[in-house]
Amino acid sequence: MTHARRRRSPPGSPAPAGAAGLSDVPVEALAAEIARRLQSLRDQRDRLAVELAAIDRDIARHERELREAGTQAGAGRTAGGRRRSPDALVEVLARLLRGRTLRVADLVSAVRLAGYESRSTHLRSMINQVLVRHPDRFRRVGHGRYTVALPDGAGDGDAAPRD
Repeated sequence: MTHARRRRSPPGSPAPAGAAGLSDVPVEALAAEIARRLQSLRDQRDRLAVELAAIDRDIARHERELREAGTQAGAGRTAGGRRRSPDALVEVLARLLRGRTLRVADLVSAVRLAGYESRSTHLRSMINQVLVRHPDRFRRVGHGRYTVALPDGAGDGDAAPRD
């Protein structure tokens, strides 16, 4: 299927009958229409600038309220919005195990009671990883039972095997 090509009139030839062109409009009328449209755009810009200024004031007010709230909204969060516990898990575990031996299952409950905030459904696995990755701080005394590691040279020195 071929498309018919439009014929163009040669330059300078009169417009076809019934076609209104800008050549029939006086220059003063064109200038007046451009000035009217220009004023309309300036008015629109001014209205939008007023709205934008109001939005900027609202944003500044809300940011100020957040800063003043301090420890309430936004405190303890990282840039990505994730809440951070005040202490690292390794520190909480060391505090809980000082002077006693606990099972990993008991540690999960104790960590939560101690105020460690975690929405992880794998907190038990996280605790296991911390205990295994820090043999200098924690000592395995039996299957799933841990305590704080004694400083070098202290105690009887026979740590349970790490199988």
